[in-house]
Amino acid sequence: MNTKIDILVYNSESSSSDSKCKTRIQNNNHSYANIIALIIIKHKIFEVITITVIAANSIKIAIDDPTSTEVDPIGDIVEYVFLSFYTVEMILKIIGLGFILNKGSYLRDPWNILDFLIVTIAYI
Repeated sequence: MNTKIDILVYNSESSSSDSKCKTRIQNNNHSYANIIALIIIKHKIFEVITITVIAANSIKIAIDDPTSTEVDPIGDIVEYVFLSFYTVEMILKIIGLGFILNKGSYLRDPWNILDFLIVTIAYI
């Protein structure tokens, strides 16, 4: 479904309230899913949640004992929760930015390539 839209999305890259960084979505080729995904991934709260999850995952990795032979069912559940979050983040970014063909698409950013590889390998 094509819709004519003209929406300003305030990016999280804004460093001060006076100079807010805006993204104008003005294109006849965006669907409602693209618009919603863009609004979510450009929101400051999304960035804060993502950084918090990354920090929590890093702490969990640091606490884990790789030499332990005991099975940790709670640790396994926590790992699946982290993987689920990273998967949702990746899907939202792919829907919002496009996968590879568009200018500024998901796989044109080196960090997103790394994220894509890590999430994909985690499922293998």
